[in-house]
Amino acid sequence: KLLHIDNSMMRKNESAEVITYFDQLGLSDALTFVDATDEFLAALQNECEPEKKRTIIGNEFIAVYKREAARMGIEGYVLGQGTIYPDTIESG
Repeated sequence: KLLHIDNSMMRKNESAEVITYFDQLGLSDALTFVDATDEFLAALQNECEPEKKRTIIGNEFIAVYKREAARMGIEGYVLGQGTIYPDTIESG
């Protein structure tokens, strides 16, 4: 079972590309896609501090993952979270 969570901060069309890629690999039946845009944007509302935003995003990602993993029965599976290159530059 595979879980892809869109947090609304991905590159343009990146989720669609991920879904297409897994489909090309023959894994589309195993992939669950969750658009958590509204949850992430609500959590970030009125926050401007970059470090606090990173913390909020990380905490929200874990919360969404735990909820969806429990729903799918994959709580004990590995969690892989990507990042974006500008974030690595900003983080130093």
